[in-house]
Amino acid sequence: MTLSELEKQRDGLLKKIEVLGDMRSGSISVRFQRCGKRPCVCHSPGHIGHGPIYCYSKLVNGKTDTQIERFYTSMKANSSV
Repeated sequence: MTLSELEKQRDGLLKKIEVLGDMRSGSISVRFQRCGKRPCVCHSPGHIGHGPIYCYSKLVNGKTDTQIERFYTSMKANSSV
């Protein structure tokens, strides 16, 4: 590819990015954690823990602000067995 072709490709990508609209600064991470109840299954070796827990972190006035969201899925037993 020539330099002018790369520049045209870059300009096209920048135009596509511009139409995306509002983009928030910060980061999103997913974590799993163990609870404080010792007999819980999350303390078993190899268990990943409770979660997923989604954390959105951003910098506000020089300090990190983290918002935590927990999403749970309900698991129902199959009663047709």
